[in-house]
Amino acid sequence: RFTKSASNLFTMVSPSTSTTPPASSAFPTRTPTSAHISAFDRFLGGFAVTGFILIWLSSALSPLLLFLSVSNGYASAAGFIVAVTVAAYLPWEHGPISRFVGRFYNVYHPRY
Repeated sequence: RFTKSASNLFTMVSPSTSTTPPASSAFPTRTPTSAHISAFDRFLGGFAVTGFILIWLSSALSPLLLFLSVSNGYASAAGFIVAVTVAAYLPWEHGPISRFVGRFYNVYHPRY
């Protein structure tokens, strides 16, 4: 069994050791029930889920869109699709915007 550790990403835990996180742990002790989630949090959760689905669909349709743009002579659209595809696979350093987006999805998608 593995557990998170401050000094190491994961450390081995013996089967006799308790894996319950202490009360001061960074993990939440309970998840909010539907009665404790505000309407605005639900809206933001829906926005996060919808945004994720739209990004996924556009990614799945990008080969078809690239083919259609090349075959119809839209070179600028084809170049944009290729540039975005290449940029998606480059190793980027996580800046403040990507950290904000990651936190936004982690906080609001479970509240949808």
